[in-house]
Amino acid sequence: MDSSFFLTTVAAAVGVFTLLRKLRIHKDNVEKDCSSSSSVLPPSSPSRIWTHHVFPSFRGEDVRRDFLSHIQMEFQRKGITPFVDNEIKRGESIGPELIKAIRGSKIAIILISRNYASSKWCLDELVEIMKCREELGQTAMAIFYKVDPSDVKKLTGDFGKVFRRTCAGKTKEDIGRWREALAKVATIAGYHSSNWDNEAAMIEKIATDISNMLNNFTPSSDFEELVGMRAHLEKMEPLLCLDSDEVRMIGIWGPPGIGKTTIARVAYNQLSNSFQLSVFMDNIKANCSRPCSDDYSAKLQLQQQFMSQITNHKDMVVSHLGVASNRLKDKKVLVVLDGVDQSVQLDAMAKETWCKSGQGLYQDWRLALALIFKACYDALDDEDKDLFLHIACFFSLEKIHKVEEHLTKKFLEVRQRLNVLAEKSLVSIDSGYITMHSLLEKLGREIVCRQSIHEPGHRQFLYNKREICEVLIGDETGSKSVIGIQFDRNGIEEKLDISEKAFEGMSNLEFLKVYGYHDTMQLNRSLNYLSHKLRLLHWSHFPMTCFPCTVNLKFLVELIMDHSKLENLWEGKKLLPSLKWMDLSYSVNLKELPDLSTATNLEKLYLNDCSSLVKLPCTNGYTNNLEKLDLRNCSSLIELPWSFGNSTKLEKLYLGGCSSLLELPSFTGNAIKLQSLDLGVSNLLELPSSIGNATNLVDLDLSNCSNLVELPLFIGNLKKLQGLRLEGCSKLEVIPTNINLESLDILNLRNCSMLKSFPQISTNIRHLDLTGTAIEDVSPSIRSWPRLDRLLMTYFENLKELPHALERITSLHLNTEIQEFPPCVKKISSLHEIFLRGCRKLVSIPTIWDSISYMDATDCESLEILECSFRNPSVWLNFANCFKLNQEARDLVIQTSIDAVLPGGKVPAYFTHRATGAGPLTIKLNERPLPISMSFKACILLVSNGDHAACYTDEWTDVTVMYNNESYMLYPPLAEHLYTFQVEAEVTSSQLLFEFKLKSNNVWKIGECGIVQHLEVPS
Repeated sequence: MDSSFFLTTVAAAVGVFTLLRKLRIHKDNVEKDCSSSSSVLPPSSPSRIWTHHVFPSFRGEDVRRDFLSHIQMEFQRKGITPFVDNEIKRGESIGPELIKAIRGSKIAIILISRNYASSKWCLDELVEIMKCREELGQTAMAIFYKVDPSDVKKLTGDFGKVFRRTCAGKTKEDIGRWREALAKVATIAGYHSSNWDNEAAMIEKIATDISNMLNNFTPSSDFEELVGMRAHLEKMEPLLCLDSDEVRMIGIWGPPGIGKTTIARVAYNQLSNSFQLSVFMDNIKANCSRPCSDDYSAKLQLQQQFMSQITNHKDMVVSHLGVASNRLKDKKVLVVLDGVDQSVQLDAMAKETWCKSGQGLYQDWRLALALIFKACYDALDDEDKDLFLHIACFFSLEKIHKVEEHLTKKFLEVRQRLNVLAEKSLVSIDSGYITMHSLLEKLGREIVCRQSIHEPGHRQFLYNKREICEVLIGDETGSKSVIGIQFDRNGIEEKLDISEKAFEGMSNLEFLKVYGYHDTMQLNRSLNYLSHKLRLLHWSHFPMTCFPCTVNLKFLVELIMDHSKLENLWEGKKLLPSLKWMDLSYSVNLKELPDLSTATNLEKLYLNDCSSLVKLPCTNGYTNNLEKLDLRNCSSLIELPWSFGNSTKLEKLYLGGCSSLLELPSFTGNAIKLQSLDLGVSNLLELPSSIGNATNLVDLDLSNCSNLVELPLFIGNLKKLQGLRLEGCSKLEVIPTNINLESLDILNLRNCSMLKSFPQISTNIRHLDLTGTAIEDVSPSIRSWPRLDRLLMTYFENLKELPHALERITSLHLNTEIQEFPPCVKKISSLHEIFLRGCRKLVSIPTIWDSISYMDATDCESLEILECSFRNPSVWLNFANCFKLNQEARDLVIQTSIDAVLPGGKVPAYFTHRATGAGPLTIKLNERPLPISMSFKACILLVSNGDHAACYTDEWTDVTVMYNNESYMLYPPLAEHLYTFQVEAEVTSSQLLFEFKLKSNNVWKIGECGIVQHLEVPS
């Protein structure tokens, strides 16, 4: 008799450590004795192998040529294997191949940059990564590169503007998913480039951390060393009954990371040889997520994938849903379904009627999990139940130390109680953040809702937008039952007039969050009342010019009023003994702060971009425990109070952009813990000698201090200094030479136009930028710089021979004045990137390096000859505005590189199919059998549309060309230029149709287009 076995692993993100099974036995069936079934416990079994160590999600235009290439080189040095998407085309949506890559990577790195949110592709990647983090236990790391995490979370600033442009014309569902993913990634404890003036040190730290994580993650290859695996399989063995005629269906349930897939994989590896057919359907939710118009189409699609895999017939056509049952009915089959989250998936691949009469599957796993969660919740004591509700309704995705601080007065031993919830899988504590699965959040919020079904104002927490509006604006009123309100205004376009009595009934309100990137709330009058029990007050775009003086803030721990209309925080003096964090950033009308002498526990004060702020309080008290002070872009700030002399705990001080600040007080000398000091874009005439006493300083930013003439000798005391930024110090002439900053890693002297002498301040520099200086020669002392691998310099013609250290350089910038390549440069065999931007006198590029992966020759207006060959087919070539290139050079670029930009008035004949305008182009295929897909190289001629100023282009803009719902960026957009890129076409018939279009652009149009089948360039 036929025997089938379904082992279904359901990737529920949170649950309990329970194995559930449901076998519905027909009344005529008799349970067979399973004692004779063969053991599934072998001496060893292989563990899951991840296809990649790291999956990087990034916006190429921001980071590919600089930060990303450097971190990938660091990965290479440390033996870390990242996923590389050279063979994947950037489309309107991420496909199964990319989803598989994300899910096949142990660690996901999200590199958030200025234009990250401009790409729907990036945002969809982020959504998938956040899913994997929650459901598969994937580790996610965030790198905030030249972007403020608060802008990412709140969708404000330039990042928010870019995001809103991307959202134009998109569905509410897409926008909601993106917002949620961005909010989550913004709370991941990551790496902030603003905290690392030394970029190389940041990259090394990231790579080292990842390397250490991978070492910890790596499972044993020996079955015996898989802790607990034998015990799991021993429990499973009696359920299998391999010698029985019965159909066995087992579900493995539980939170991510406990080894559900590993258990199933081990069992599959040991059992599959005993079956005629077997299949391990991996990550079903991810790999079977293509949208379908109806359930039938979805089932058909899934069954086709299922049958193709189990029969190893790649092109199998499944025309109806009876194919699987007919083909498998006489076979002994082993099927493992990993990641089932919808009943339609089981219907397609394990339909109940396929099985012998009387058997079935437990399909409604969400309901089962909800019941389990509720049972776990009911088993908690009253205090832990209350804490669970606080997390579910208010504190999920918050930093654990902040949650502890906010709740420490409310719950005894709050950290211990949080650990209890974590042990029961009701919360997760990961990377310093506390998180809760969406099903658990839903459970907690439903419990709160049942506290008062018809009167929201009588519940503990308010989180529903409509209900909050009813309480704050409508006829409903809040009561003393309310302890927390979380009001996300995003999506609310109309103005909301808050009553001055809105909070009068909420005498027990402790936590108030009002946030969103729209300024939609207004108060016609002052607030009459806010609870004196407030511990957290977060109100973005606060509409009043002054906070009510009657409000008692004695218990307030955190105050956030970014982007507010405040002119004065409040009148008089308030008791603030509990206050630890204050954020008034981007409050552009704020002129002064009140007396903060009672805020003796204040640790972090954010006042960045308060452009009207003139002074800070001179009182003592609030500076005693201050660890971070951010005053960037406070352009009206004239001086800092001398009371900062008590700031012995200060670690980070940001004064960049304080252009009215002429003198820095000597308090910095007492800041013995100071690690980061930003004085960029200021008018300081000199540095106070007290900086020499800040011996723990790691990063010093003096960029664009246009009046700074000399770097003082006491800079040599900063033995821990790793990053020194002096770019734009146009009057700087002197740098000390008789010192050795032994920890210095990055030295940036870009556009220090008066500096003539080569810097001799450290032998450990790895990244040296001399672009725009008056230095014309590299000192022989560079031979003793063993770590140098990146050099940016304007002039190279005076170099007669290559110092030994330069042979290891991987990235080189040659700018403006060179007329020919210095012979010494040709010897740099390890070079990956070469930047020739603006070398207007350069006529030819000689035979150089096979290792080159990126060449930027933009604005090399005299360039005619390319003697080199590009053996790397994935090399990216930019010859924008190189109008003198000869035909041989143009042919070389067109025929050897997939991605290229160069001047041109027509699509070359190399492209076998050409058309005027955007197409269409038709290609007839003569191959038999037809392939599943084919790769082509496309060429687009970009021309101006009418009388627009098409010759003007912003360096940060791009034009997007669309083909078959996939998009390709044309950068930089220039008239009469050719752009080549690769397209992948799915073959569904003997004819392929190509038609291109520009996305949402009235300035440009496609003049011509062309296609040629892509062939690899022989090495």
